[in-house]
Amino acid sequence: TVFAGVAIATALMPPLCTAGFGLSSGNFGYFFGALYLFFINCLFIMLATYISVKYFKFREAEYNDINTGRKTKRIISILIILFIIPSIWSAVILIKQNRFEESAIAFVEHSKSYGKSIIYDYKINHTDGSTIEISFVGEPLDDSTRSNIYNTAARYGISKEELVMND
Repeated sequence: TVFAGVAIATALMPPLCTAGFGLSSGNFGYFFGALYLFFINCLFIMLATYISVKYFKFREAEYNDINTGRKTKRIISILIILFIIPSIWSAVILIKQNRFEESAIAFVEHSKSYGKSIIYDYKINHTDGSTIEISFVGEPLDDSTRSNIYNTAARYGISKEELVMND
């Protein structure tokens, strides 16, 4: 009962509370995101329970009809796949964004000044692909300096299309 209580308190209640807040405030992005997290957490609690039951070799439930047992296992397998695929996709996107941010921060730290211009601010944006917008203060950048900046950014894995310069 302790495990069930901890699972409910830490994995299920916060998403349900967030879903309730999203629904009451009319923010359906919060509502559906939190509801999805609730179902993912339920799914993984069930999966952990299943693995534990198999590990401890508890007796399996027997169905009166073999077809009902097969159908149930198929439905559970399909649900697991349907919930895990978007999670994997989200994780891949998050990893790409994190790598871009690390590269962008390293680029800015390495490239504080170019001639008589200094980077004084930068913004990383992930709305339509990943971009970094850097703002310079000082003399305007000439074409050779811009080319040098693009080459330096390329060494950090940042393409010309991902770099926006304001001077």
